[in-house]
Amino acid sequence: MYLLYLDASGTPEIKDPNCSTYVLSGLCVHESVWPHLEQQVALLRNRYSLPNCSFELHAKDICAQLREQEKIPGFEELSWSDRRKAYEQAVEQAIQAASPERRGEIKLKKRATIPIAHLSRKERSQLYEDVLDLVGNVKDLVIFSEAIDKRFLLSRLGRTDAVRDAFLQVVTRFDAFLRRQNRRGRPNKGMIIFDDERTYKDILHKEFTQYRQVGHAWGKLEHVIEQPFFVDSAAVNAVQLIDICAYAIRRHIERAELQNQHEINNFKRLHAKFDRDGKRLHGIRHFCSPGSCRCLVCQERGHGEQLLP
Repeated sequence: MYLLYLDASGTPEIKDPNCSTYVLSGLCVHESVWPHLEQQVALLRNRYSLPNCSFELHAKDICAQLREQEKIPGFEELSWSDRRKAYEQAVEQAIQAASPERRGEIKLKKRATIPIAHLSRKERSQLYEDVLDLVGNVKDLVIFSEAIDKRFLLSRLGRTDAVRDAFLQVVTRFDAFLRRQNRRGRPNKGMIIFDDERTYKDILHKEFTQYRQVGHAWGKLEHVIEQPFFVDSAAVNAVQLIDICAYAIRRHIERAELQNQHEINNFKRLHAKFDRDGKRLHGIRHFCSPGSCRCLVCQERGHGEQLLP
């Protein structure tokens, strides 16, 4: 049995001016690999956690600028436990200083970062890279991803919401991967585990049923069984890992025009894990106007400006 853990980065609606790309990514592992993956995540988390105080691997928090840290004198010289205490105090002060109508919003946002507040910006950046390296180094782990330029989706297909298009692409590629495994004498089925998304849960269940019973543009699902399971990401390590990966993929694609070496290097940490059949890349696509993008995905697939040496 192969397990595909799904999570997204970016907002799917075209109206968001701060996000041009929606990325849905899946981390695929065989059940036999799962114990090793869990062990590696536990070892990594222990390196960065306070005693008896774990935290969720969430790109939004790990990569955020924690301004309260910057206001604490000598923050980096403090012990981890003292950093945590000082940050908690700074957060409470920020909540109390806010207007009554904003306190609830600030409390929700700021308190979510407390579990990782003992880590400096440099340490959180290292954690982010270590997560990507962990994924890149686990044997027999495969990534599937669809990155959608939302403006192109609107102009090409007239759609304003990228979720269903991305879901179709990732699920059918996963099914095609399973089909190849079966043809090569390694019969396996697949199951999907999705970060809980209440807004789209019913829609995606309906879409999935149609793929299996009626079909999709390329046939019917043959090897993905059951309905997608929606889970709390805080309790499922692999969902947390793909959250970080999806973020790294989106960051590279959205900043490809700048040729930002930091984002390129982070993407390259995952590059070998995208599903391929021989030299042909199946695991990731950037749905955008042909010739408009400099990202490594478009270069490899021959859809963008040819910049590779």
